[in-house]
Amino acid sequence: QKPTKTEYEVGEELDLSGLVVTGIYDDQSEAVLPEGAYSVTGFDSETEGVKTVTVSCQGKTAQFIVEVKAQEIPEKTLTGIRINQKPTKTEYEVGEELDLSGLVVTGIYDDQSEAVLPEGAYSVAGFDSETEGVKTVTVSCQGKTAQFEIQVKASASSGSQQENGAEGQSPQTGDNSMPILWVLCSMVSLCLIVIGQKRYKKFHS
Repeated sequence: QKPTKTEYEVGEELDLSGLVVTGIYDDQSEAVLPEGAYSVTGFDSETEGVKTVTVSCQGKTAQFIVEVKAQEIPEKTLTGIRINQKPTKTEYEVGEELDLSGLVVTGIYDDQSEAVLPEGAYSVAGFDSETEGVKTVTVSCQGKTAQFEIQVKASASSGSQQENGAEGQSPQTGDNSMPILWVLCSMVSLCLIVIGQKRYKKFHS
């Protein structure tokens, strides 16, 4: 009688449960051989295919066949996702684009196993850098979600432009006084010339 188990997956060990080996003697009698009275060779589950297993006892042999198949990997169901590591960049200026460098998302399955999800396995929504404030970004995969927060601040360049504009306007008061000072100096110089001419004429007359 062959063993109960005759189909195996790659990597499984031989199971001889149910194997019955009978010895036939020269007087035509028969007897079931105990397990230790024979040896079994030829089993190999490292590769797929039909394998011939040989049972040997005192130089006599008998054979049976088993089949080795590829290991079946059961399908797992995703039960949740988790943000293992937030992106490196969590602070943005108004108008900047989202940078997911450093983000690590892990999938949790119904067999309690976990695996890091590749970048294309999930989607990201909720990022908005048009306005300032704390924004919640949602990561989704097969209906499961996880979230992380980022902060959007005012652009540093816009603040410096306002400061530069204010600085550029302040010197205008001093600039407006320059023409007045020039006119006063010109008038004084003209008066001195006129006075000088009058004294010159008076002296020579």
